[in-house]
Amino acid sequence: MSRQHPGIVVIHDINLHYLFTTLFPKYFEQGSDRDSYAAIMQQTHGTMCQQDIENLFQNKLTWSTISERYPLTFAALENALGVIVHNQEAFATFEQEQRWPVLYTPLPYPSTPLHPVNKYSQLKQAPYRLIVFGHLGGEHRRVQVVLEALSMLSEKSCFHLDIYGEVWDENYVSGLIQKFGIKDLVSLHGWVDETQLDSALANADLAINLRYPTGGEASGSQLRIWSHALPALVTRIGWYASLPESVVAFVRHDRELEDIQQQLRSFLANPAKICRNGEKRVNKSWQKNTVQHCTLREWLNLLRMLRILRAIF
Repeated sequence: MSRQHPGIVVIHDINLHYLFTTLFPKYFEQGSDRDSYAAIMQQTHGTMCQQDIENLFQNKLTWSTISERYPLTFAALENALGVIVHNQEAFATFEQEQRWPVLYTPLPYPSTPLHPVNKYSQLKQAPYRLIVFGHLGGEHRRVQVVLEALSMLSEKSCFHLDIYGEVWDENYVSGLIQKFGIKDLVSLHGWVDETQLDSALANADLAINLRYPTGGEASGSQLRIWSHALPALVTRIGWYASLPESVVAFVRHDRELEDIQQQLRSFLANPAKICRNGEKRVNKSWQKNTVQHCTLREWLNLLRMLRILRAIF
C-alpha cells in the first residue's frame, strides 16, 4: 500500500514475513507468485538470501527459520512518510535507521472490559473450556502443538478444547486429533459469527493465543480475550513479550510442550483463583495501559509526520 499511496504506516510487529507470503499464496509452486516472493526477498535482504530461498523450496530449511532470518520488515515501508509502532522493539529498530519519523504508542483498547467479568461467582468444575480462535492460517498459530501437549497431559480429561476459526488445513488438524486420541476432547467449530464467538469466550475458562514465529501482528485476538477478562497463554515473542506477566502466562517457543502442560496443571491446581486473579489483573491492566504517555521525542516525531502529510495534501 505504501508503494502506491505514500503515508503513515502502522507496524504491529517487526516480523512481517507471514504477511507477505499471504500476498503470494502459491509461492511454493513454480510461477509468478514464487518469482514475486523471491524478488521482494532479494530487494529487501539482498542477494545473500537467494541460497536460503532455494533451500526453502527444496525443503532443506523450514518456513520458521526463513521467517526469523528474513523478517521483510522494511518491505512494508517503501515510500512511507512515517511509522507508528506498538512495541518498544519495533520503535528501537526504526529509530536506529533514522529514515522516518517514528511514534510509539501502546496498542489501544477500552478503559473498561466490554463484557461482564463476574463469571466466577460460582465455582466451576471440570471439564474446563480451553479456547483457540482467530485467523488460524498456518502452523505459526501452534494449534498442532496445543493438540500434542493436551494429548500428553495425564489430566487431559479435565479439559475440553474448542477451536474457532478456519484452520489452514482441516484434514491435517483432524488427522492430528485422531492420531493423538483426543477426538472426544476437541471440537473444531470453523468460522462463526461475532455473537457466537463472544458467547464461546464468555463460557471459556482459559484462552490459548500462541504464535511462533509471529505473523506481523499485535493481537486483536488478545484484546478480545482481555475484553472477556480471560486468563491467556501467549508465546514470549514480539509484541506479546512486552506484556507484563501479571496480565498473561508465557510459553517459551523452544519449550512449548513443557510449558503448555505446566500452565494447564497450574490452572487445575486452583482454577477459581487463577480466573478471579485474571479478572483483577486484567482490570488493572485496562487502567494502566490506556493512559498513554508520549515522550517529547515521540510528540516531535508525530508533528514531523503531520507536517509531511500537510505538505503533500
